[in-house]
Amino acid sequence: MNKRIAAVTATACMLFASVMIPAVSAEGTTDIGAQNQVKAVAYSDALDKLDYKGIRVGGLSGLTWDKTADSYVAQSDNHGSDESRVWFLGKDLHNPSITRDPVTFTDVNGTPYNGNTTDNEGIAVLPDGDFAISSEGIPPAGRNQAEHPTIRIFDTNGRQKGELEVPQLFDINTPKGQASHNLTLEGLSLSPTGHELVSAMEGTLKSDVYQNRSDARRFLVYRDDVTGKAGQWTLVKQVGFHTVPGLDISDIVLDSEDSLYVLQRSWNSETGNKVALSYVSGLNSAPDVSGVANLNDPKNASEFVKSRQIGELDKLPDLGASAKPGAHQANPLMDNYEGLVITNLDQLATPDASWHRGDGEYKAAISIISDDNYSATQTTRILDVEAEPFRKTAAGFDDSASGRLSQYVTALGRNDRLDYWSANGFSDGTGTSEPIAFGGLSSTAYNRKLGQYVSAMDNHGTDVARLWLLGNDLDKAAPTGSIVLTDENGTPYNGETTDDEGLGVLPNGDFLLTSEGHPNAAEGEHEQPKIRIFGIDGRQKDELPVSTSTAGDRPCTTRAWKR
Repeated sequence: MNKRIAAVTATACMLFASVMIPAVSAEGTTDIGAQNQVKAVAYSDALDKLDYKGIRVGGLSGLTWDKTADSYVAQSDNHGSDESRVWFLGKDLHNPSITRDPVTFTDVNGTPYNGNTTDNEGIAVLPDGDFAISSEGIPPAGRNQAEHPTIRIFDTNGRQKGELEVPQLFDINTPKGQASHNLTLEGLSLSPTGHELVSAMEGTLKSDVYQNRSDARRFLVYRDDVTGKAGQWTLVKQVGFHTVPGLDISDIVLDSEDSLYVLQRSWNSETGNKVALSYVSGLNSAPDVSGVANLNDPKNASEFVKSRQIGELDKLPDLGASAKPGAHQANPLMDNYEGLVITNLDQLATPDASWHRGDGEYKAAISIISDDNYSATQTTRILDVEAEPFRKTAAGFDDSASGRLSQYVTALGRNDRLDYWSANGFSDGTGTSEPIAFGGLSSTAYNRKLGQYVSAMDNHGTDVARLWLLGNDLDKAAPTGSIVLTDENGTPYNGETTDDEGLGVLPNGDFLLTSEGHPNAAEGEHEQPKIRIFGIDGRQKDELPVSTSTAGDRPCTTRAWKR
């Protein structure tokens, strides 16, 4: 479990942040199909039609790593009156096996869920070992029966202990519901940090269909650090995603808080399954589409997260696999793939120094599991693939060899809209007689709790020190308001008492601000650089220790600060 203790080292010389950048291979992309950057490695049918102590193992629709159990786990899809379970597959998905008794999911009273009371699809294991499970809703006895997709939290013994908010828009057969039966919350994944949980819709909401276009999907993004307390999950936004045309989402897996892989598939009775893998970047900066009525309406084209199809799995070599009689798979390696997990996530997150030389081989190792629907013509199969690495850029993606550690910068566009307010000031609607001076923006950061970009204002005479709110899209940035910065007593800072420059946002939404000191200090008086902590309301909460060294030839000293 990640400890929620942040350590910051401050000096009068500099404030910096280091970012570990995964390596990008110098090799070209795999030449299998126009889009493929995915290589088939191996497969295993060891779990197919397996009986464990009289229980049929099947319908495996979600796959993830359980650190608490030291095992990969997969959950079973709904199957009549069979109890809802999670299976433990061991530590090696190349040779999977059932390593212990399954955990049965029950309601708060201890009554087991089964295929008639829930339709579980996505699975994530939270940092404390609890299970987060997404369900498409109760299969209806009749078409007039309402279905409510859910994301439930179960403890390590399988007993339900909570449920997350799911908007009414995602209901089925209700006045406000726009989802379709068996096409709701299919994918679920937890970020490597353990603070972001994302669920993905399998199908399109009816309200998001425009003419004949229906490739829009919605992600629900939850965070547990909005309140500053781990485990208290809050729905922070919806994100729009374009699927590969004709395919539905079957699962997702986050490789960071800002990026993820999306598994998609379709089925045809003559050619079998088509399966594709896409990669998403910029999840944090993607606009919140909660208020967008129809995502596929052309006027909302800019509301989608950046994504790219990187693999057509049905065009991979079949590796000698065979399909069941009656399956009619054009590629016998294919089946109803519904779950995926990254098996070398630690390596991707902490590459060694070899990437500096450009010879790193940090490919994402991904295992994908199929849901056999308990059918004689389908197979429970784990397919291992490698996704070729590529560099994420502001433009989206760079999969060229030069993308390893590029020294080049490409101009993508410009936005001079802020210059209007710099010339005319900004009226914040608080009844001030004159517009507030706008300008001197010295640094920018994204505040997830506010859902906006925020810029610090450099010193300007006696003007009150502020943080400017700029909306959630820098391509269309405009001031939406400001936060006045005050000392601990509520007295505003101004350009004569602070010279704010660097801006950071802490996990709980608080602001970290560096100041070059008091620019108008009396002659002979030393200016004191500061690193202050401000709450989201702008009031100072704390100050980090900074070296008292004032001479250029004296070494800077550092001290650690913990909260």
